[in-house]
Amino acid sequence: MNSRMLGSGLVFGMVATLLACGGSSGETGASSSGVTSTAGTGGSGGTGGSDGTGGTGGTGGSAPTGCAACYPQCVIDAFATCTPTGLCTNATVGLTDSNTCYANGVKEQSATTGTTGTTTFYKMDGSVCVAGSTTFTTTGGTTTYKDGGGKLLFTDESPLTGGHKVTCDAKTVTIDAASADCQACKAGYFSNSCPTGTCTIP
Repeated sequence: MNSRMLGSGLVFGMVATLLACGGSSGETGASSSGVTSTAGTGGSGGTGGSDGTGGTGGTGGSAPTGCAACYPQCVIDAFATCTPTGLCTNATVGLTDSNTCYANGVKEQSATTGTTGTTTFYKMDGSVCVAGSTTFTTTGGTTTYKDGGGKLLFTDESPLTGGHKVTCDAKTVTIDAASADCQACKAGYFSNSCPTGTCTIP
């Protein structure tokens, strides 16, 4: 209940008391004096709310490293389920073909016949992950990479001199194979030298 309602009730009670106890026509003829009430004190104003605190600024993104700094995203995505990791073993098959087995179960099979070659990467379950078909010329080689269903993933132009170029999503990126990021990354078709051993691919 607010102060105004309390004040109204108080005045109403005083008026009722005065009406009930007012002066009567006594023999003394004296009249009673009325009582004057003073005004109530107004309530104090409320305290205003404080200003809200502003949010903190976001943290800036960090520069890409490793595979993300070496290869375009299409290459990383292509080898997402068959990226070679761990120790590896290479087995020569015939004069020009080879199999490479990695510790995580990924396998790589390479074959060369004259001016053409193939490189196939297998997932841990043995299914085809990425298949590359290469055409060699006197100045280098161009490889087309597709997924297990035959969909084009990207192309790789590898000249005998200079860095090779990867094209996907209508963009061409020059790969610096000697950079620290590329050396630290095995995205798949850049495999490190592996010791000779046993590696069987069905």
